[in-house]
Amino acid sequence: MSDNVFSCFVPESLLLTQILDDVGLAQDDRLKMTEFANVLETIHNFHSNFQGFERSVYLFGSRSEGATTPDLQSDTDYLFCWENVPVITELSQWRPQMENGMMISGEDTHPGYIKIQQVHPDKPEPINGVDLPFCIRDARGRVLRLSLDFVKRTFQNVTGPAETRPWDTGIISSDYVTCRRCIQWPPLAENWLLRRRPFNWPPTAKLQEMKKYGCFVVPIGYSHSQARNVE
Repeated sequence: MSDNVFSCFVPESLLLTQILDDVGLAQDDRLKMTEFANVLETIHNFHSNFQGFERSVYLFGSRSEGATTPDLQSDTDYLFCWENVPVITELSQWRPQMENGMMISGEDTHPGYIKIQQVHPDKPEPINGVDLPFCIRDARGRVLRLSLDFVKRTFQNVTGPAETRPWDTGIISSDYVTCRRCIQWPPLAENWLLRRRPFNWPPTAKLQEMKKYGCFVVPIGYSHSQARNVE
């Protein structure tokens, strides 16, 4: 990274650091918050494995980044990724004895959104022309997963893709989002990797490393879509 690029974003980064220092949140405190979030994430994943849940738990947001203070009463953001319901972009990625869903998009799907077609658990073929629980058939006979139902199977009081639960104090809350994992980076998101970025961050090498892990698919449809329930 050149010195010119580095000098462009250092002032903004230092400004945030200075503000946090001024309000009493020193670097050691921020590191402790980040370490605590990592420990909490590990505990949640251990508990999920112990209970037999095939899911991974991730913590996001200002609390896990150490970029907040107690007075702000920031909520904690959790993401639950169910690993036994993979999303695939082509049938060659099919995994046996799992609830595979194949990503589909087209003229009737808004940019950045997809639909998920159910795939047979015992053979790599899409399911067509039958009625299944928590699914709907489109005009072509494709069996599509209902997105909101996937959320409600995990949560009860849902706003958008998340459920908000207050802590015992009734002040600070936690937001829970459920999702599925797309096991390979989808072609329709390739432009996101290639677009220009200020200050060349993240660098190309980091983006290519991220690509190896696929992405999360969150069950929330486009707000003005007529097919919002399956996006």
